[in-house]
Amino acid sequence: MSNNDVPDAINTHGDDNIPIGMLSSPHIRYCVTKYGIIEAYEEDCLGPATYNMRIGGKVLTWDRGKKISFVLGPTEDKNKNILAEIELKPNSLTFVTTIEKFNLPKDIIARFNLKSKWVHQGLLLGTGPIVDPELRANLLIPLHNFSSQPITLNHNDQLISVEFTKTLNPDDNLPAKGEKTAYVPNESRIFDFDKYRKRIESKKVESSISSSMEIYDSKIGEHSKTIGENTEKFNKRIWWSSWIFGLTIFSAVVGLALFYYTTWQVVDSAKSQVHEAYEIVKQHQDQQNQSNNVDFESRILDLEKRIISLEKDYELSTYKPQDNPDQHENRLESVEQGVEKLEKEPGRQTDSQDSK
Repeated sequence: MSNNDVPDAINTHGDDNIPIGMLSSPHIRYCVTKYGIIEAYEEDCLGPATYNMRIGGKVLTWDRGKKISFVLGPTEDKNKNILAEIELKPNSLTFVTTIEKFNLPKDIIARFNLKSKWVHQGLLLGTGPIVDPELRANLLIPLHNFSSQPITLNHNDQLISVEFTKTLNPDDNLPAKGEKTAYVPNESRIFDFDKYRKRIESKKVESSISSSMEIYDSKIGEHSKTIGENTEKFNKRIWWSSWIFGLTIFSAVVGLALFYYTTWQVVDSAKSQVHEAYEIVKQHQDQQNQSNNVDFESRILDLEKRIISLEKDYELSTYKPQDNPDQHENRLESVEQGVEKLEKEPGRQTDSQDSK
């Protein structure tokens, strides 16, 4: 449908109920009722000086280069590609459509922006706020989710707040350099939504942050793989090093144990040999001392026997008949007893027999 087939937009300057300036809620309602400036109007969406337009209709987005297109409707029907809600992923760009449609006169413009509840959640509106006069179309709005969390929008959610302003009379002809100036009509007043949507689809309009994140994720994945492989190699080296270190420590402990055991055996053997040598020396000394004692006692015994023998010879040689025979016999008996006593002492009988 060409612009020539569309009736010219009206001029409300002949209506004294609409003053120049920003319209309040009574004026907005009046313009909706008399001039139909908003199609699909809902009274609950009207504020003190704005009208809150709702989200619904066609949705377009991309996820890692893949185009996603569907219709946001009141009830879900996946067979017809209709969803009841949309999830705006972090760092994503999504094109959404308003349920309401503008039908603006020649002398009324609109300004819009996101409602504060969506701004506070991290959404950003990606278009300018001015809607030119004579526009007859829905709005196709690009939404940026700059938050780190997904944001969910449902069909019929109030998305943008729109204010309306009545301009000066567009039909005024004012002199300029000797010529009168005329109103410049809005050549894009009939917005071809499908044509515009297809142009966006062909260009793959996607958030640069999301694309960068995809590249970074890919690089991170490659680096993570490399790090994982290097970590595995390092762990294997650590494992082998631990085994080698453990075997080295074990060998050192075994070697020290063998060294101390061998040393202990050598020292114990040396102590045993020293003790044996000490016993041999002591035994030799005892034998030598015993031999010396026996030899000395043997000489003493011989001397005692000689003395007794001399005493006996003396008694026999000095005996006189006039001496008392009993006294002489007693002395001889005493000498004999002394000899017997010497011969009965331990260790002397054999020596006396040897001396005999």
